[in-house]
Amino acid sequence: MNIFLVTIEQLKQKVILKWIPDGSIKLSQNVLTGSWFPQSDILAHPNVRLFITHGGLHSLEETVYYTKPIVAVPFFGDQHFNMKLVEIKGYGKLVDYFEITEESFGNAIKEVLSNPTFKNNVEIQSRIYRDQPMKPLQRAVYWIEYVIRNGGAGHLKGDSVGLNDVQYFLLDIVFILLIFIVCIVWSCYFFVVRIASKLY
Repeated sequence: MNIFLVTIEQLKQKVILKWIPDGSIKLSQNVLTGSWFPQSDILAHPNVRLFITHGGLHSLEETVYYTKPIVAVPFFGDQHFNMKLVEIKGYGKLVDYFEITEESFGNAIKEVLSNPTFKNNVEIQSRIYRDQPMKPLQRAVYWIEYVIRNGGAGHLKGDSVGLNDVQYFLLDIVFILLIFIVCIVWSCYFFVVRIASKLY
C-alpha cells in the first residue's frame, strides 16, 4: 500500500481512493479517501482522466462505457488476462503486482495521462461497445415477451436442465478415470518395489 500512497501523493491531480487509512497515516491534500464511492457516477464525470483499478471485468466495462483510460494492478482470477487484452487494445497499462515499484507505477500513470493515444483507443472501444441494435432494457423486454409468447420457450432450454448432478458434472466418468489412474499408480509402485527387492 505504501507504493500506491507515495505515488499518488506525488500527482498534481486530485485522487479519490476507496480506502480508510488508520490515524497514523497522513495523506496529502490531493487525496480523498472513503469506504465507498459511486464508481459509475465518478467515471461519468468529464474531469476524470484516469481510472486505477485491479482490472475486474465489471470495472473495465464501466471504464470503456465512460471512455476513461486505465492503469491496473491485477491481483487474482481473470484480472491479469483482462488487462492483457486492455494493453493489446491500447487503452490502458498493466503494472505487475509482484514487480511493482514506485517508479513502475508512477511511470504507468504518467504515460497514460500524457499520451492521448490511450484516450483515443478507449473512445474507439466505447463506440464499439455502445453500437448495439437495441438498448439493454429494450432487449430485456423483448426476450421476456418472447418467452411469454412462446409458452416458456422450452426450445431455448439446454438439455442440461434435466440432468442430475452425477450426469451434469460427469462424475461417473471422473470416477472411472480416477480408478484407471489409481491402477496405473499402484502398478508402477508394485513394479518398482519388485525391481528394488530383486536388486537388494
